[in-house]
Amino acid sequence: MKRILPLTLLLLLTACGAPESGNTAAPAGYVSTDQAAQIVLDSQSDPAGLTPLTGSDRTDYLTGVCGVDEGMWTEAAVYTASGVDAREVIVLRLSQEEDGEAVTAALEAHRQARL
Repeated sequence: MKRILPLTLLLLLTACGAPESGNTAAPAGYVSTDQAAQIVLDSQSDPAGLTPLTGSDRTDYLTGVCGVDEGMWTEAAVYTASGVDAREVIVLRLSQEEDGEAVTAALEAHRQARL
């Protein structure tokens, strides 16, 4: 878990610049949150057991469990484990760069609550 969190937070903070709504072409070098999360998963020695959350499950997890307000992100990839396994990967593309500190604080509070 210690290896996943710093990389995930780094991706969180550098993940601004999504294609504008209605623009179907991504800029050169664009990496989606799903692609970034997959890179993190691929870097782990044992990524088995991490399941992606999608749709309302993902939104409910981010807002209700992690404390990240809806609307602070435009794109998200969330992978969680089940049972007593506390591993997770969360990659967010922020709506506004100014939300970075609030989102980081919410995710750190979430992480601390899981210790």
